Order: sequence, then C-alpha cells, then structure tokens
Amino acid sequence: MIDIETAKIIAERTDGKLSAEDVINLATYGAVSPSEFAPDPDEGEGCICGEVNCPDAYSHTTSGY
Repeated sequence: MIDIETAKIIAERTDGKLSAEDVINLATYGAVSPSEFAPDPDEGEGCICGEVNCPDAYSHTTSGY
C-alpha cells in the first residue's frame, strides 16, 4: 500500500488533477472513485441473458438464466 507522503508527492505532479486521496484510491482499488464502477446509464436496462429491457429479467435474475 502507498503511504500518504508518497501519495502527496505523486498528486503534486498531476497539476491538481488528482488529490493524495485519489492517488491512494487508484493504487489500492484501481479507481479514483466508486462511481467508476457504476453501470453506464446510456446502456439501458440489461438482463443477465444479454437482452436489453428483457421481459423475463426478474425471473432470470432470481431463478437463474
């Protein structure tokens, strides 16, 4: 894991694009913010079967595909 002093040095080199906390998150989790893991809202409602707006999405999710 990266320490706070190293994170501060790295953050200074990003010209304000990243904070020390951002650097630590990136090193630890591979993302600056948890919102990076959120589904893309433009992709629509996808089902585990792969169909967008699947009429059987509930049963596919609760009972399996």
